[in-house]
Amino acid sequence: GINAEYGVSVSRTPGHTKHFQTIHISSNLVLCDCPGLVFPSTSQGKMLQVVCGLFPLAQVREPYSAIRYLSERIPLEKIYDLKFPEIKSTADGPLISTLDSDDVVWSPWTLTEAYAIKRSYFLSRTGLPDTHRAGLEILRDAVDGKISLYWSPPSSF
Repeated sequence: GINAEYGVSVSRTPGHTKHFQTIHISSNLVLCDCPGLVFPSTSQGKMLQVVCGLFPLAQVREPYSAIRYLSERIPLEKIYDLKFPEIKSTADGPLISTLDSDDVVWSPWTLTEAYAIKRSYFLSRTGLPDTHRAGLEILRDAVDGKISLYWSPPSSF
């Protein structure tokens, strides 16, 4: 990659670039990397900043708002081939099963539950699905571009 060949420091964390850098690729091609000044828009909300990678995922305390934002625009349950979770409490602990139905209503919580069950992410103390870990992993996929999120240009174009 370019970082190994030219000795450039790179990171997926927002705010890593501290100063203007130029990398001379050839005699007629120079790559410029500079700190991005991205001011958060208060009108869009924090969930859009999280989904677009402007807010570090390590600082996300609740991923469910951003998961809701994604799920309203992308069929996450189809992309990840999720089965609707059904969890019942028993004396021996949680009994986890899935429903194979198309007429269920998915919420951010059920999406993260289903993903956690599929990936076998369970809390050791209770045996329940680790929805927080699952939510952060879905958001990481969105930030990394594994889930394609896009907006159509305004109609004036």
